Amino acid sequence: MGRSTITAFQNDIKRLGGSDVGSTFPPLGAKDFSTYLGPIRAAQPDVIITATAGNDTVRLLTPLKEYGMLSDKLTLAGASGAVTQETIGAMGGAAEGFLSAAGYAVDIDTPANKEFVAAFKKEYNAEPDLFGADTYGLFFLYKKAIEKAGGTDTAKLRAAMEDMSWDTPQGVKTIRKGDHQAILDMVIVKVVKNEFKTVGRVSGKEVIGPDTCDKF
Repeated sequence: MGRSTITAFQNDIKRLGGSDVGSTFPPLGAKDFSTYLGPIRAAQPDVIITATAGNDTVRLLTPLKEYGMLSDKLTLAGASGAVTQETIGAMGGAAEGFLSAAGYAVDIDTPANKEFVAAFKKEYNAEPDLFGADTYGLFFLYKKAIEKAGGTDTAKLRAAMEDMSWDTPQGVKTIRKGDHQAILDMVIVKVVKNEFKTVGRVSGKEVIGPDTCDKF
């Protein structure tokens, strides 16, 4: 997962005319990231992009802050799972300014999302994350498919879901008929004072790209 994500980042850097000054791949669950700080400092990057997850991101960003390597001149960015609501508090502010594309953000300004967030907070005393929003939204897909298919027959449900669009807290989702890819606008989020703030949006069709699947 990490390598394919970084490859995608590298391809986009090249496509957009940027320069890749290096990459490294610590093993999953590495306890000490200090050995990787020297090469990062020597490379003098304008941007650090990471595909680490969970505690690995904590162990990466925390020493970057402790060694004074984070500044206004350095941009932090990465995969949506690198910095999450579950880990952001453990980073002691080291994730400040982190940028990522995400499938969901609590501050999406729609009536449907505001209603969802309020109900979620009331039930669980916490803000919803991507997984909560996606799970909630899938129930509406299933409901709509059952109504269209007239029952729960598996083959009929699959056929009903093709090219189906439905409302979710994030917005309208669509399942593309050709490759069964779900399409949804992505939000660009930035960590501001330990909270994710939406700072941009990218069209779902632009994110997903053309259907190149020849399986179905």
